[in-house]
Amino acid sequence: MMFLSDKLDQRQRDSLGKKAGNLVELMSANTVIPDGFILRYEDFSKGLVEAKLLESIKRIGGFPVAVRSSGQLEDLGDMSFAGLYETFLYIDSVEALVESIKKCFDSSQGNRVREYLAKADIEKSESELYEQFSVLVQKMVDPECAGVAFSVNPLDGIEDHMLLEVCEGVGEHLVSGEVTPNQYIYHYQKNEIIDQRIENEKARLSGEELKEIANELLNIQAHFGCPQDIEWALDSQRKLWILQARPITTIEWRKDLGELTNADLKDGGISSAVCTPLMFSLYRKGMNESMPGYFKKLTLLPKEHPEQWLFACYGRAYWSAGEVKKMLKSIPGYNEKSFDEDLGIMKDYGSQGPDSTGLNPFSLLRAIPVLMGMEKEFKKCHEENSNFESFFGPLEENYHKLMNRGLSTLSEKDFQDELIFIIKILFLQTETSYYRTIYNNSNLQSMFKEFIEKIEKRVGDKINTIQLLSNLDGVAHLEIQKDLAKVSAILHESDSKDDTKDYKERLDQAVAVFLKKHFHHGDRELDITVERWGEIPQRVVEMAQDYRELDQSKVIDSYQREYQRVKELILSNGGFFSGALLKKFEKKLAFVRSYLMLREKMREYSTRSYYIVRQFILELDRRWEVREMLSFFILMKL
Repeated sequence: MMFLSDKLDQRQRDSLGKKAGNLVELMSANTVIPDGFILRYEDFSKGLVEAKLLESIKRIGGFPVAVRSSGQLEDLGDMSFAGLYETFLYIDSVEALVESIKKCFDSSQGNRVREYLAKADIEKSESELYEQFSVLVQKMVDPECAGVAFSVNPLDGIEDHMLLEVCEGVGEHLVSGEVTPNQYIYHYQKNEIIDQRIENEKARLSGEELKEIANELLNIQAHFGCPQDIEWALDSQRKLWILQARPITTIEWRKDLGELTNADLKDGGISSAVCTPLMFSLYRKGMNESMPGYFKKLTLLPKEHPEQWLFACYGRAYWSAGEVKKMLKSIPGYNEKSFDEDLGIMKDYGSQGPDSTGLNPFSLLRAIPVLMGMEKEFKKCHEENSNFESFFGPLEENYHKLMNRGLSTLSEKDFQDELIFIIKILFLQTETSYYRTIYNNSNLQSMFKEFIEKIEKRVGDKINTIQLLSNLDGVAHLEIQKDLAKVSAILHESDSKDDTKDYKERLDQAVAVFLKKHFHHGDRELDITVERWGEIPQRVVEMAQDYRELDQSKVIDSYQREYQRVKELILSNGGFFSGALLKKFEKKLAFVRSYLMLREKMREYSTRSYYIVRQFILELDRRWEVREMLSFFILMKL
């Protein structure tokens, strides 16, 4: 027998089943939960001693109690075992308690559970079902009203909206469908009711009660790290009690923001994990500035266009693919499916299929300024960003001098002025220039693939575009690998185990050389809260210990082989103008490859700008902390 208030490790909590295990965890996090104890099947099978049960009941506050089932299979992934196990309320005697506990354990072997497991293709023996099951006995809350609350509205997927359903009395009336509950849709950030349906005035919640439930629900969601469905109750004193917490098993994808995607933002990018509000605000500023500016250059931006292009949904960032597609539809030959495939967007187009724009005299006339604008933009962006060091370098040098002197030496006004300049000029211009390169690179690659498809038809053979665009020189992450190899070489010398002064000096020197070039990089560069390697030099040693050299010769060979193969195909099968076609192929290939290298170069500038922003944000945090401490000491003196 275990009590909810016991200090249990994760393994012990998991063995109690979802319901009991979650409540033990929440009680340890100071959530207000009715006290209780948990019985395993081994406790029950050995024979329950009534005296021990009565002692346990007294410890949690006496009768009446609630007896609830708790299985490890409950709410497994996208499955819910709700309604398959037994629950008994207002148990007021030891005899009724023993009988209720027995019925709960019996329910773990019930036909409904067996049928549900069979449908889910899960096999469990009788002993396994008993072992993965426990019974929770809690002090009964006698509620004036009770209900359920969802931290994300599962009906429309809007995460700022919470869905709450309330009934008079115990919540089991609501769960079983015996009553029609009051329903609230509550915007927790604005602390206001978006919509409500009142069926019973006795179950009406005040604004403060809604706010209290919402705050508790947010804390529980933060604790477990995923959207939560909770059961709660308000007693006769209107005190809030949490009765149960579990993950929401099904949430509708929100449709109020149009078609969103995280393409090009995942796989190590800003959407690879939950994004902090600070990081999202920086990224959104860059995209909101760069996206309309780019489409304006292509003469595609309509007068009425959105101000926001990046959205935070479910803790991650998504950009508006729907708005981009609206503009691209005006280009003849536009094909939504090809656009999606190039970006890795998976979409169900339904019975109407993907959008496309046909070719006709009018649409072709519309395409001329777009294509001319695109070609002009490709060249102009390449030229300007190839010389980006002339803008970035002097500013970066100046800020490194400031940081070396110590940002704490700046006056309040000077510090604020520098921070504003960094965000509005250094960071924003760097980031918008980087995004501009990304947009151009994406369009350029799409046009190059179309060109390659034409060559394929001419020569009658397939061409591997991926291999043609591999083995790029000077890419930052490859440079990191090369320089890390030098640190690794010292670590793995035959005499490296000797703790000599010479060895330590050579290792320190190698780390210093590495950091001189790569100090601004880190394990998660698109999370400004994560330390950079320049701040934690020991991390370089850890990476070097795990370093495994990659064989780049195969990549180089595959590129050279494919280039030579395509060259021979064109010369032998390209027809009368094969020489001109080869020259055009080589020119386009060289330009596309140079754009890929430019994109990586601009990514490096972006990373360097984030490093500077991070250092100033850390100083800002330190200054705020000093102010709080000063305020505290002043209050103490008062």
